[in-house]
Amino acid sequence: MKTLDTVTYTFQDLQNWKNSTTPKRPLYNSLEREECKESRSANAERTHVLKALSTGTTQQSSAQVELYSGLPNLAVIGCPIAHSLSPVMHNAALSEISRQNPSFAFWHYYRFHITPEELPQALVHFHQNNFIGLNVTIPHKIAIVPHLQMVEKNAHAIGSVNTLLRIPQGYQGFNTDGYGLEKALQITLNTSLKNATVILLGAGGASKIAAFLSIQSKAKSLWVGNRAPEHLHQLMDTLPASPHTEIRPFNLHDLPKELPKTGLLINATSLGLHTDDPLPINLSHFDSSLKVFDMIYNPFETPLLIEANKRGMACANGLWMLIEQGAQALMTWSHLSEIPINTMYTALQNALKPLVTC
Repeated sequence: MKTLDTVTYTFQDLQNWKNSTTPKRPLYNSLEREECKESRSANAERTHVLKALSTGTTQQSSAQVELYSGLPNLAVIGCPIAHSLSPVMHNAALSEISRQNPSFAFWHYYRFHITPEELPQALVHFHQNNFIGLNVTIPHKIAIVPHLQMVEKNAHAIGSVNTLLRIPQGYQGFNTDGYGLEKALQITLNTSLKNATVILLGAGGASKIAAFLSIQSKAKSLWVGNRAPEHLHQLMDTLPASPHTEIRPFNLHDLPKELPKTGLLINATSLGLHTDDPLPINLSHFDSSLKVFDMIYNPFETPLLIEANKRGMACANGLWMLIEQGAQALMTWSHLSEIPINTMYTALQNALKPLVTC
């Protein structure tokens, strides 16, 4: 059965959000409708819906809809986006939060496939339909910045955002990816970027975050590799000089001999989203002491991580990065001081079973 966590919506759905038959949330089945009489109070109805959501007893179809146009909406947008499990963890967290705070019972988090061409107009429709918060992923993290009314200082310096907050005139941009990456490296690999030798793969928005964070954390050296030289040069031109961090670009098609044999390798490319993707880099160049972090979390074990595991390298995927950056985003939207991170992790575990660890 389709749920909010598995449905991918489109720009066309967004255009018709208030008037379409697209499900906005799981609905009562006929028995639940009979049980939930009109005489029940609004609070009782919210509690009932929350129970149905948490137990999975609700049902929906494309022909069923109950519209609550004034209620807060959240979403993740990207292209591709069908792999995203952000709705799984955020809706699980919102369900848990609602147990203590019923005002969050009708908050829901959706997933939208938005192309680069659709992005500017999509923001207008999201704003009109009361999407108070958005997460932004590939390929929009950099391209979306000119379309925002405000950008938080750190995100502006980086030139990349992953979190949007609705304001009266449009959206304000933030970036919680850096925090998520830093926490994830501590949790999964027991390491940090300070004094590290970092080998970073990719030249997009995610790579830009990791590069800036490496420099801010005073990494010993930062090697940035990409297959497209023009994109690599564009990224290098945006990075600030640092007396603490040696910054070196390299071509992934032709690894330089001086490329370090060990350190921390971070994959910030999209290679690995599909199980038949080629490796973003040849790991035979490196020693087994290399630590490998892949920002991809779905699939749980990418080709890069499978190869790293075979070579005895400590490795981890981007699951905890997703959780930590997502928790920060949810705090921004909800103004809560605490988010049920363990609930988010459990929901993702269940969605990604069977788990394979490095």
